[in-house]
Amino acid sequence: MNLLRLRYLLLMLLMLTAHLGWSQGTTTAAMNGVISDKTGMGLPGATVIAVHTPTNTQYVVPTNSDGRFNLQNMRVGAPTPLR
Repeated sequence: MNLLRLRYLLLMLLMLTAHLGWSQGTTTAAMNGVISDKTGMGLPGATVIAVHTPTNTQYVVPTNSDGRFNLQNMRVGAPTPLR
């Protein structure tokens, strides 16, 4: 009977703590926005460069026809200025 209780207790413990590992999956970041001129119109074909400051890693992407950009798979957790 004690073995059955121990198995039940271990199963319950596993079920109650399994969700703690799910939040550990995010290892990249993303950034998006619009590049516009003085009149507020989007600039198509502009080059956007984001630099991860600690590692000097550069992420480069062109803007679309509306001036929008979308950077994916960036490193997380540090200042990333745009050029």
